[in-house]
Amino acid sequence: IDSGVDAVERLTDASNVELFAKSKVMDADETRARAEAMHLQYAGIVEIEARCMVDMIQTMVLPAIGASPAVVPAELVETLRGAKARIDAALHEMEAALTAHKRAEAARVLRLTLMEQVRAACDEAEAIVPKELWPMSTYKELLFLDFEQGTRAES
Repeated sequence: IDSGVDAVERLTDASNVELFAKSKVMDADETRARAEAMHLQYAGIVEIEARCMVDMIQTMVLPAIGASPAVVPAELVETLRGAKARIDAALHEMEAALTAHKRAEAARVLRLTLMEQVRAACDEAEAIVPKELWPMSTYKELLFLDFEQGTRAES
């Protein structure tokens, strides 16, 4: 099994449906409903994450790049500017899926390919923009919050 999406879909395999019914865990309809709900929950979480990513890029990352005296490569800026359209297209593909499983599969592709690529571009921009202009906490600041308090310029 390659992914959680595939694992959830396996719940509805005939042998598993039969096992759950025989063990009085859930009947066939309950098993299918459980798998569908799990797929839709996963797709919903990915949708929230994707929309949050777009918002963070538009309201934090691109303004920080614009305020930076450092030269951020034009290709990187265009990648980040184009992220909204690419993520919106992937979300539309998710919404157009005919089944909950297909929707979850589209969400998995969105999360593990496109969002990872956009995240890498954000990380690249973070390495270029001066720390004092970067609007988000670094991993170090998050992991060692007790030791980092007061080290960032307060807005």
